[in-house]
Amino acid sequence: MRGAGYLTGLKDAIIADVGGTTCDICRIADGMAVESSVDTVIVPGVTTNFRMPESHSFGLGGGSLVSLSGG
Repeated sequence: MRGAGYLTGLKDAIIADVGGTTCDICRIADGMAVESSVDTVIVPGVTTNFRMPESHSFGLGGGSLVSLSGG
């Protein structure tokens, strides 16, 4: 995410990283990813004290099929 902010030359931005199955959204402020306000992060069952970027993931990516039903 930080690399995307760097490549655009923007200090403040909303970054969307669309992969094959998900879309990750992150905010860049003053050239850095905004950090999560959570003190600890659990990564597959392991509690860490790493500073992690505030990121939101959605199950909608490049390989996703979307249709309207009952609309």
